Amino acid sequence: MPDCGSGAVDLLPPHTSIDGLPFGWHTDAAPVRLSLAASEASSPPAITYYRVGTGPVTTYTAPFEISAEGTTTVRYWSKDSAVPPNVEAEQVRYVRIDRGAPTLAAAPLAEYATPARVAFSVTDAHSGVAFAEWRLDGVRLQVPAASGSTTVSAPGVHTLSWVAVDVAGNDATGAVSFTVKRAQSLTRAPAKAALTLKRVRGVATYRATVTVKATPDTSPFTGFVPLAGKTVLLQSSTDGVRWKTVATRVTSATGAASHTVRLTKAGRFRYRWLSPGDSVLATATSPATAVSVR
Repeated sequence: MPDCGSGAVDLLPPHTSIDGLPFGWHTDAAPVRLSLAASEASSPPAITYYRVGTGPVTTYTAPFEISAEGTTTVRYWSKDSAVPPNVEAEQVRYVRIDRGAPTLAAAPLAEYATPARVAFSVTDAHSGVAFAEWRLDGVRLQVPAASGSTTVSAPGVHTLSWVAVDVAGNDATGAVSFTVKRAQSLTRAPAKAALTLKRVRGVATYRATVTVKATPDTSPFTGFVPLAGKTVLLQSSTDGVRWKTVATRVTSATGAASHTVRLTKAGRFRYRWLSPGDSVLATATSPATAVSVR
């Protein structure tokens, strides 16, 4: 049985207390300073040990500090000087430090085509987001606290503002502006057109095939309306002033469309593809001053 040195039997382990442990989350710039004290009546003095996180076991001699943000585990225990010693069961405490406020994780793009689906979210690296409020042009949005989305149809410049508070009590505010444009105004030559002239054998005419093809682009916003599955108009002109619609086509999944016409008279022939909003997508002109019809 453990002997404390005076002939008495010591069966009780020491008890270690900790001081300086923050209540809840620590948000100050200064580190957390912890001190340990072991109480042992029968077999003094006691030896105290502690371990911070996954670090080594250390003999306690003086207060120690913790400054890393996040949750840090502190383990500690003591043993007395009895033979054999009585060892206290390990105690576990947690130090939680969060000095940073929530930040914007997903922000709106600079530009959208109407209708715009705008997504947004805030995040907090340590304690987590406790509350967030979003406003579009000053009007509160009914969305979940940390993230959400909304549809904006009105063209123009809009402002998304937010305020967020984390579990530790750190707060932040911010605002982001973005532009919504009408789809028609965004159609700025996103396609290329090709004109092919071919003599029809045995017939005194030429056949002109005019093809429009969407310009490939993988960026999230280019200012162009996708051509796939869109109705486009083919117009022709001999002087570039007076135009006549000669065909209506629906573009393929790759944004392509074509039409063939017969040229029965000489001249320079011009063609253009238009979107339903009368925006010129692409133009093509016969290379010769005149197409000879023989």
